[in-house]
Amino acid sequence: MRHVIIGGSIAALSAARKIKELKPEDHVVILSKENEKPYSKMTLPYLLSKEMHTNNAYLNLPQEVELILNKKVTAVNTIDKFVTTSTGEKFPYDKLLIATGAHAYIPEIPGSTLPSVFSVRNLPDVEKIKERIEESNEKRVILSGAGLVNTEVGDALI
Repeated sequence: MRHVIIGGSIAALSAARKIKELKPEDHVVILSKENEKPYSKMTLPYLLSKEMHTNNAYLNLPQEVELILNKKVTAVNTIDKFVTTSTGEKFPYDKLLIATGAHAYIPEIPGSTLPSVFSVRNLPDVEKIKERIEESNEKRVILSGAGLVNTEVGDALI
């Protein structure tokens, strides 16, 4: 059986690990739009504060699971059972799991599209924030949201 998992998060890796545990003979492929190996999103604030190096954030890939990076899925054909990537490649499946996770919601208010407005969802976000900090003289930051990651981001910025 062919399993395609869209997304390179911990959910995708956990699902792939469980599939291989239950059906070791099945083929599992993970398609991730990111260029980086799967990593723990909870480490992003620690990468921002430089308390942790990126190499320590990577997650272990389950054995015999194929990970294909830089493959953004743009279409799902549920009739013929294949997904299509932005480069036109097709990946057939018997079972499909969409594990793309959440995305940050930035409300459409005046100023929300300024270059100094960021979300913290992935490694490129953290790199952009680091660049902005190095380029800017500003010492004030507004954090919207009081979740665990945002609290840690505030601490990292301090």
